[in-house]
Amino acid sequence: MDSPVKQLCGWLANDGQPEHKVASIVGTSGVGKTTLAREVYRKLGGQFECRAFVQTSRKQDMKTLLTSILSQVRRHHLPDSFEVHKLLFEIKEHLQDKTYIIVIDNLWASSTWDIIGHALPKGNCCSRILTTTEVDAIAQTCCADTSKYIFKKEPLSEDESRELFLVTVFGHEAGCPQVLKEVSNEIIKRSGGLPLAIIILASLLAGQPASSIEHWNYIKNSLSSDPSTNTSLEGIKQVLNLGYDNLPHSLKACMLYLCLYEEDCVIWKDDLLKQWMAEGFIYAMDGNGGKEVARSYFDELVNRGMIQPMDISCNDEILSFRVHAMVLHFIRYKSVEENFSIALDHSQTTIRLADRVRRLALHFGNTEHATPPIPASMRLSQVRSLAFSGLLKCMPSLVEFRFLQVLILKLWAHPDNITEADDLSDNLTEPGDLSYNLTEISELFRLRYFHLDACHMSVDLPTQMKWLKDLVAWEIDADVTAVPSDIVDLPGLFFLSIPSEAHLPTGIGRMTSLRTLGIIDLSKNSTENIMSLGELTNLQDLRLTCSTLQPDNLEKNLECLGLIIRKLSNLKCVTLVPVVSSHVKTQDDASSSRMTISWLGFAKVSPSPAVLQRLELSRRCFILSSLPEWTKDLTKLGILKMAVRKVSSEDVVILKGLPSLTALSLFVWTAPTRRIIFDNEGFLVLKYFKFVCLAPCLSFLDGAMPKVENLKLGFNANRMERYSLVAAGFEHLVGLNKLSTKIGGAGTNECNRRSAELVFADAISKHPSTPIINVQWVDWNYCGNYNKYTEVPKEIFKQLGVQEKNLEGDANKLPYISAWLSTLDLASTEYSQ
Repeated sequence: MDSPVKQLCGWLANDGQPEHKVASIVGTSGVGKTTLAREVYRKLGGQFECRAFVQTSRKQDMKTLLTSILSQVRRHHLPDSFEVHKLLFEIKEHLQDKTYIIVIDNLWASSTWDIIGHALPKGNCCSRILTTTEVDAIAQTCCADTSKYIFKKEPLSEDESRELFLVTVFGHEAGCPQVLKEVSNEIIKRSGGLPLAIIILASLLAGQPASSIEHWNYIKNSLSSDPSTNTSLEGIKQVLNLGYDNLPHSLKACMLYLCLYEEDCVIWKDDLLKQWMAEGFIYAMDGNGGKEVARSYFDELVNRGMIQPMDISCNDEILSFRVHAMVLHFIRYKSVEENFSIALDHSQTTIRLADRVRRLALHFGNTEHATPPIPASMRLSQVRSLAFSGLLKCMPSLVEFRFLQVLILKLWAHPDNITEADDLSDNLTEPGDLSYNLTEISELFRLRYFHLDACHMSVDLPTQMKWLKDLVAWEIDADVTAVPSDIVDLPGLFFLSIPSEAHLPTGIGRMTSLRTLGIIDLSKNSTENIMSLGELTNLQDLRLTCSTLQPDNLEKNLECLGLIIRKLSNLKCVTLVPVVSSHVKTQDDASSSRMTISWLGFAKVSPSPAVLQRLELSRRCFILSSLPEWTKDLTKLGILKMAVRKVSSEDVVILKGLPSLTALSLFVWTAPTRRIIFDNEGFLVLKYFKFVCLAPCLSFLDGAMPKVENLKLGFNANRMERYSLVAAGFEHLVGLNKLSTKIGGAGTNECNRRSAELVFADAISKHPSTPIINVQWVDWNYCGNYNKYTEVPKEIFKQLGVQEKNLEGDANKLPYISAWLSTLDLASTEYSQ
């Protein structure tokens, strides 16, 4: 793949050429277009101020697609509206005068391209777009002005196919025993050079000993020997059928369940695992071992090539995934054949359905006049799982589905009708809010899993839930009027997720079965409720936020948090992040998600939760005075993200003593007087390191951080003279394959910027390999206040109405100055993971 990646990177790199460029990858399904596009995106993404990678589908919902683009190019700030016209307008406004790269994967219609085109500025700001498609005409349409940038992705050659197959089966090309060479060569020929087919076939044979040549021959004989069939849809179906037939029975149900999801949608692994558990596919249903079994099933489907990872955390955990369109079509066919489940959209009005359907998915998208294509003969009381996505007015009554066990609702209040001829300035008025009465859900007494995602509407939940004794998961992402008070009496609830603006009901401490709880707003809930969290002794995942700066209440709750965490001996994950919700309305949206407060209460956590694996404390919520001493006891901590006022040599000793740390993000408030030295001790499994400070004050000695692959730095150019990058010792990070740097250059002229870039290039040139280097200039790298107030542009203080004389005096006032600064729209100054 190196040559195609190099060619596409040459076309699309941010190389100083300001003109707008569009490139397209075209090729048959399963040939590896998405994999190629992702690799190009991985290599180039860091060169641009804004970036996004999105997938489209045959029946595209423009709201979802545009929301995905906007949420990626403008992080930490959700759309002001979910109306298509407004989304287009917001994207265009945000990208204006910025460098950006957008990848649009799997384009099926020119009309989708025409609509997206409204949102992507075509000025001379080094804008780059990459599309993938199976249709030559669409590639020509996308590249109408730059037809030379169309890349034809062909199937792999026989040598390339052999390399991929043998590495997948044996780990390396030379690993194939002599007795298997002939049959393996024949299987490779029959794969048609399609990576999707090769990976699935290889997964069937991985781990098979040479003595099992009968099984290899069985695989070979199950494939057509006709070359014209192997590269066709029929050839892929043969491979998929072979892969499905060889799945264990338990995995077949888990795979077929994927048919309930929409084509090309991003699926969150955590949601899927809970749904499998609620369905009864996982027999160890105790909320602990059950999830571990579910994870092993998921990993097996990944290994067999049935699902494609999307978002991967910095410690290599798969967070989300998608199902290849060809795989999904096969799954849906099998699901109907075995009467396992059926997925319908509004256009399928003539499809024949069985009278008894156990699992039903209705995907209506943005269609306003859709009616459920459900025949009168179908017994809705037989349906155990219902997934619905579409307009509220098309939602069927839940009363008829009275024996539901799994209910997944994705609702919109209003339709959008837009064509490529529409003007973005039209129809920018806010629609009226609707209300959805969900009280009938209290009658679904067998319900085990409920997930609701509702936009532009308020939701009235039932006042009582006492009959839902089997409920395992209750997840709400909507504007709710109140949380039912008796939810605290449900005996088997493991997973509870409510909007951050919702107050915890009194008595939350009685919910001792809870494993996951979020999102709890520390600035809005009572101190009594926060203290009661300490009674949730089985809690493993606690998700918190701070939406407003209310010092009295917030300080008390933060003090309480330090007390309760030491009680929760099973706690594995604690996250405190800004509000990210389209439903939260505050007087100042900017300040609601960007505030900083100094807090010492967290230092009182003793004894520390010994099994804690993830601790994420966003700098947008608060800054610690220093690294808590009890951090040294977190021997299982894998991910640590926090902001501190300063970093001392003692802090470095604590960090290097964490044996399980794989990802570390540090935001340092003040630049140290001396360099922070990392030697060859500790950090033996660290793969990801992010460090943001005013100055590039790091130095890596020989043998430091031997497994770090991804290094992210943020600093300001005016500190580079004092802390020479040449002395940083990047060459000692032997495992490094990607280095991303954002340099704050406010007040720096072009000549000085060029000099800074040359210094940086010289510093990294000593590295023994050739890591991917991304350097991006922003106005300021800002992770707190500055040591010298003169370093903050005076015009910023003028906008705030802050007099310079008010900046003098007590250093404890600095957090509030930081909070004021954070209310400005300084997205270009942020350095986000």
